Amino acid sequence: MSSLIFSLRKHWLALSATAVLVAVVLTAGTLVAANARPEPELPMPVQQQSVADATDPGPAADLPIAVVPPERILLQPDNQQVETDLPPIVKVPPKYPNLDSNLNRLVEEASSAQQTLSEGGGSSETADPVLVTFYVEADHLGDVRQYLEDNGIFVRNVGEDYIEAHVPPLMLQAASELPGVLRVDTVIPPRRLQSQTRVISQGVGLHGADAWHSAGYRGNGVKVGVIDGGFEGFRQLMGSELPSNVTARCYFEGPRQPTSRLANCEVDGDHGTAVAQTLIDVAPDVDLYIANPHSWGDLKNAVDWMTGQGVRVINVSVGYVYDGPGDGTYYSSNSPLRTIDEAVAQDITWINAAGNSAGRVWYGRFSDHNRDGVHNFAPNDVGNTFILREG
Repeated sequence: MSSLIFSLRKHWLALSATAVLVAVVLTAGTLVAANARPEPELPMPVQQQSVADATDPGPAADLPIAVVPPERILLQPDNQQVETDLPPIVKVPPKYPNLDSNLNRLVEEASSAQQTLSEGGGSSETADPVLVTFYVEADHLGDVRQYLEDNGIFVRNVGEDYIEAHVPPLMLQAASELPGVLRVDTVIPPRRLQSQTRVISQGVGLHGADAWHSAGYRGNGVKVGVIDGGFEGFRQLMGSELPSNVTARCYFEGPRQPTSRLANCEVDGDHGTAVAQTLIDVAPDVDLYIANPHSWGDLKNAVDWMTGQGVRVINVSVGYVYDGPGDGTYYSSNSPLRTIDEAVAQDITWINAAGNSAGRVWYGRFSDHNRDGVHNFAPNDVGNTFILREG
């Protein structure tokens, strides 16, 4: 298994290097503009009640409870299918409707801890701020930001319809009920790839890069960006396997502004270091820029920074959770899909890691055999049914 993982990792690095080399060669000769796709007409987010109209819903037990019909599954004892019913799913509306389920839980825990403390028990320690995204109506963006900053909350990123901020759990309820706030979501960091073993690149010979080098195409004058999860060990290789000079923008998990100090990028694995090594093998004279964004807003910020620095090729090796309906669209401006579209519209050649999660998703065309408007995963299955086996 370890040899298979090592082989797959080498294949990704080689494919990434090939794509970067081709992009660098094209950029070094004549820059090829990428036509921007027309912006699709996207659905508007559903507005929630403003704080002026909202009322305290009271305990969750007082709210109406939606009962979902029983889900049907197939049991298959002794290779014979038997259809049975699962217990009905009881859905309790959240106490704080503008907060996601995780933030509802954190608010409840923080409130309970504060009550215990006020009654003379428990610890005086307060919960750490949590990084969240406020989705806000454009007209209220400035007011929401001002409220957060006035209350000592660290604002991380601000876009045309969102704010990322580190908010103490006890302040989440009030902040979520501000006028113009549509919803508040927990920021889920990107899935960071790891290099468990040292990868010695053979990219030059495998891809014929030496012929390009002999022809004078070594990436001279081309600025290339590497966006990745971690760059551990980067400084130790500078001047040997990596350039002596690199420009960095390093992000933090906690409430701090990004810095240009390279040491701050040397966290969370060495995958970015391995990608940079492979890239430099096939295009040794490029000017290298690196960044390790933590959130969607960070990614947009990093790409804006790189394009502002004149970067022409960007290689990205991080994966984000579900983003939009799966057709390349998303209604909020902080979406990674939007960030890519904006970069390509500025003639950036974008190269993205793909295939790492191929076994974690369902592939196929939309199929509706009985024409009820619901996808059929199989001819008689609209639920992506799974099989439980006894014994």
